[in-house]
Amino acid sequence: MIKLKKIVLIVALAILLVSIFGTNEVYANFHCGVNISANTSVTVGQRIVIRVNISNISGDNGLFAVGAFIDYDKDMLEYKTKRAVGDFEASALQSSGKFLINRSIDSYLTTNSTIAEYEFEAKKTGSTTIKLSGVEASNAEETIKLGGNQITINIESKIEPAPSPTPIPIPTPTPNPNPNPTPVPTPNNNQGNNGQASRPNGGNNTETKKPTTSETITQNTNQENTQSEEPETTPEITPTPSPTQIVAQDTDNEETQTVKLSKVEGNNKEGIIYILIALVVVIIIIIILLICYARRKNRDIRKLEKGK
Repeated sequence: MIKLKKIVLIVALAILLVSIFGTNEVYANFHCGVNISANTSVTVGQRIVIRVNISNISGDNGLFAVGAFIDYDKDMLEYKTKRAVGDFEASALQSSGKFLINRSIDSYLTTNSTIAEYEFEAKKTGSTTIKLSGVEASNAEETIKLGGNQITINIESKIEPAPSPTPIPIPTPTPNPNPNPTPVPTPNNNQGNNGQASRPNGGNNTETKKPTTSETITQNTNQENTQSEEPETTPEITPTPSPTQIVAQDTDNEETQTVKLSKVEGNNKEGIIYILIALVVVIIIIIILLICYARRKNRDIRKLEKGK
């Protein structure tokens, strides 16, 4: 009986060891790499796309699902949306930063690929870090834990475009509404010598030659030609003055009247001054005469007194 118990115990241990080591041989070779990547230099207001990448898949089965956390500074970045790539489904990013990505079809991923994208918007300038942590990958039969990675994003201020210079408007010349050109009369230069009458020679002894019949006919013909060649005189057109010219003429008349009034006032002042001077002279002469008369009267009185 003791030997039988030993044999049963050894067999049980052998079966247990076979089951343990056999399982490790089937599933222990599954492995892959998970990391994130993005554009590391953006400006305020610009979108940042965080890509979830799978690489170095090994094992009999490929990748079926991935779960992890994206840690970020909510004062610097704002989560916007998610997008699955290829034959995967991606969950939205939770407030804790956790997400889950799994295959949408009954198959496995065996090649290096980007399986999802998460978009953030830069809120203010500075440097911030986005970290991938708590990574778990599964081939639908086994789940393994992997290390993550982190990237640093530099956010710069938005460059405002320089304002274009304001064009300077070119003033449009104002046309004259009433152009009235003054017509220039055409001088009459077609004065023929044939129309001039011959003047008789002066002198007492000069005899006047009587023209013959042929000369008379020639002179009449020349006079008719001269009358027919004289051009008609074009009548002068008196231009109608424009409102601006009328205003200018009124202004000139007012200025002329003002000058005349000032001259009259000046003449009146000069006349008054002359009259005052004449009155002063007359008064002085009258005073002198009165003084002379008074002295003469005093002398006569004295002579009369002495005679007495």
